[in-house]
Amino acid sequence: MALSIIPSSFGNVESTGIIGKITVGDIILAALVAILGYFVIKKISSTIEKYVAMKIKKDDAELAYRFMFYPLLTILILTVLSILHINITSFVATAGVLGIILGFAAQSSVSNIISGIFLLIDDNFEIGDIVEIDDVIGVIVDIGFMFTKIRTWDNLYVTLPNKAVADSKVINISKYDIRRILIKFLVNYSENLDKVRKIAIKVAEDNTDVVDDPKPAFVVLDMGDDGINVRLEAWVPAKRYWPIERKLTESLTNALKTHRIEVPYPQRVVHMDSDQEPKKSK
Repeated sequence: MALSIIPSSFGNVESTGIIGKITVGDIILAALVAILGYFVIKKISSTIEKYVAMKIKKDDAELAYRFMFYPLLTILILTVLSILHINITSFVATAGVLGIILGFAAQSSVSNIISGIFLLIDDNFEIGDIVEIDDVIGVIVDIGFMFTKIRTWDNLYVTLPNKAVADSKVINISKYDIRRILIKFLVNYSENLDKVRKIAIKVAEDNTDVVDDPKPAFVVLDMGDDGINVRLEAWVPAKRYWPIERKLTESLTNALKTHRIEVPYPQRVVHMDSDQEPKKSK
């Protein structure tokens, strides 16, 4: 609505090839949208930055801020120009062409960045977690926008593209506080299983790293060709799984030897005949 006290030359701007007719109301609306939109964009970008900073290092959190801020700012600018009846078709067309060119040039990088954002949002793992990704087992040391870095048990530094991580089966070994150790071994058919059970359970209970709940268990699996397959099960802190497993296996081996529990192993007997080739039998 044009105001009578304002000359028509100020109330409207005549249409040209790029700029259309602009009213005072358009200017006021554009100013309000620009101011409010800017503060909303700042708030959204800052919130994303704080969330990312809780998961990864500060430099990548600042990158997340820019990655969110500038695209939203571009949309805001185009919206304001549209309110002011400025023809943005040429701008959009130019940006579209540049976007296609850059998209082909940096397709892999963009895919990694987008995958990195989804990895952060999904929150399937974080720095310090023990994971298995594509047969790589180790500790997450960094989650960047392009790559996820892992330190293996051999102290190797492995860098995986975020897209590869997003497309892979990821096992978070330390997601929960405790994890079950499974120690499978053989006993002779002549052995007393109740005795073996008591020995195995005592070994687990004597280990201070084994938790009380769930309690350790002894399971008879099946009857094999060489003996009875059994298993000791014990729950331990997930982040100390491997050293505890090695210690528990060693203690169980020593306890079985101490109590003279024979652990069989596959044997092959060769029968020799003077007139024939050696015959093998199991």
